[in-house]
Amino acid sequence: MQGCPEVEAALAVVYQYRAAHQYPLIKANMGLRSAGRTEGCEVEVSQRLKRFPTILDKLHREPTMQLSTMQDIGGCRAVLASIERSV
Repeated sequence: MQGCPEVEAALAVVYQYRAAHQYPLIKANMGLRSAGRTEGCEVEVSQRLKRFPTILDKLHREPTMQLSTMQDIGGCRAVLASIERSV
């Protein structure tokens, strides 16, 4: 199917959709780090953007899913040293 204009256009949409999540993900990461510093918490923040092949695989496995409704394109996590509040 390589060279098929419809497939190439669809792949370009997926790439652009994934890329559109990069900036908000970075902002969320920075926000979590800032909140941790403000509260004096020891925090480890990580982020991930779903890999392109994984997005395609999920769309293939779930044919009724639309790209715009996929809820796990990117994620950000904050891990704290304890659940007790630092003062």
